[in-house]
Amino acid sequence: MINVIKKTKLSPASKPKKCPSKTAHTSVKAFGVTVSLPDRWVDSILRRRLMKFLRALVVGRLINSIQASSDYSPKAIRHTAFADRSNGNILDRRTLPQLQQTDTIKQPNAWAGDIGKPSEIWKSLEREIVHRTTPLQCGRPVLIIAADRIEGNLISQHFQDLGQDVQLTNSLEGALGVLSDLPLAWSLAVCQIDDLADLEDVVDDLRDFRKSTPAVPLLLISSRFARDDLSAERLALCDASVTNNCNASALDAGIFAAIQNNRAWNRRTEVEQVDDRMFGCCQKNANLSEVATKGLKLGV
Repeated sequence: MINVIKKTKLSPASKPKKCPSKTAHTSVKAFGVTVSLPDRWVDSILRRRLMKFLRALVVGRLINSIQASSDYSPKAIRHTAFADRSNGNILDRRTLPQLQQTDTIKQPNAWAGDIGKPSEIWKSLEREIVHRTTPLQCGRPVLIIAADRIEGNLISQHFQDLGQDVQLTNSLEGALGVLSDLPLAWSLAVCQIDDLADLEDVVDDLRDFRKSTPAVPLLLISSRFARDDLSAERLALCDASVTNNCNASALDAGIFAAIQNNRAWNRRTEVEQVDDRMFGCCQKNANLSEVATKGLKLGV
């Protein structure tokens, strides 16, 4: 151990002018022996000791941080409030499980609901992707009209896989009445027109429904269709139509097209309603003018 006892520095007046080699000395006691050393030596020793101390301090803190990260335990987290992101409400008081050092983390399949098979995993991911990309209104059910219960259940299952609420009926007249009463309460109407009734009657009912209730997207499914029609050429009858082949991808494309085409149909019907009002006003004014002209001729 080295202890600095006394540090003396020669004043400029006491320094001999002819002895420039003399410098300030410091008395240092080491192991019971007092030694006089130049100041630059003492400064170098102290500087090395200081650097050694700083290095030891930095290395020690680094080691402690590494050990703390490797021995991390959830015990440090005592109370954590879990937020329900769907509605922003704070759930009941919950705490993270205080795992011991011997506890093991659960396997991922336990957290995912024991999906297990790779095929089921891909199926679940595909449903999640379709659910995010399908422009259905959240919270609004889908009304499915089908005479055959088996085919109706197949279509219903597809929407249930997307997380949609489904209502199934085999009455076209009753379904159109419900849709007309509350058009904004439904996200989509899917009609499987095979075996419902006479085809001409079905077409007439659907045309009347489209004029009176344009706000409900309508998707038609039938084995009589030669191909899927996702264009806007049949807007007077439906927003989109697909063949009855129970193809999930074709049905998803039909849903998307029906939602998009229904917006165009709403704009068209709004323009037609404005034109009808203007034509009605013009016709009414023309009738009044004609009555007034006849009155003048008759001298009324």
